[in-house]
Amino acid sequence: MKVGIIVAMASEAKVLKNQTSRLLDEIPFAVNIAGPGIEHAKKATEQLLSDGCDFFISWGVSGGLNTSLESGTLVISREVASPSEQTVQFTDDLGEKISNQLMTLNPHLGRIVSTKKPVISLTEKSKLRAVSQADAVDMESIAIAKIAKKNNCGFLSIRSIVDSANFEIPSSALAGMDSVGYLVILKVIRRLACRPKELKDLIRLSFHFLKALKTLRSVANLLIK
Repeated sequence: MKVGIIVAMASEAKVLKNQTSRLLDEIPFAVNIAGPGIEHAKKATEQLLSDGCDFFISWGVSGGLNTSLESGTLVISREVASPSEQTVQFTDDLGEKISNQLMTLNPHLGRIVSTKKPVISLTEKSKLRAVSQADAVDMESIAIAKIAKKNNCGFLSIRSIVDSANFEIPSSALAGMDSVGYLVILKVIRRLACRPKELKDLIRLSFHFLKALKTLRSVANLLIK
């Protein structure tokens, strides 16, 4: 068995520092920094599949839809959906084993929904929660889950909440993300210059992001030996 870990952003992948080690002290794994979005995730998963991976982890941060989940909350999901499709579910043994290994972090075992575009406003989050009954939202997991299901592979989504359901993401935060998941600070500054009132929320978001990464680092420390 070989595990493929698909990550949207380079910052999310940095916590997987021991990439030459093994998952759960026995399983080899490979990491692919895909870039944000469904198409990038699809391409990365297909590449890992061709490299011999037969279990896939969608790894990274996410937005909160369940109002009870705060920034930094770990969400583990074995079922993923898009707003217009049925949920893709998995019951593999490795997914359960990984989940059990992370119980000390008090994860929320729930549902992930994937969208084509970032969900930033409180209204959008509320509507998506009502439609999907999902606890968190990302832009990659559904693509990974579909390929895993089609090829009889296992799947697990490991996500840490950045923006809670009660936090509206400032538009300037989205301006600096490039196609391979790197933050381009200059673009953020330019957008912020046009929307100075967003500075306070942008600072808050940065702290939430660091908190989410801290959770992912704790996950990596438990899983990778």
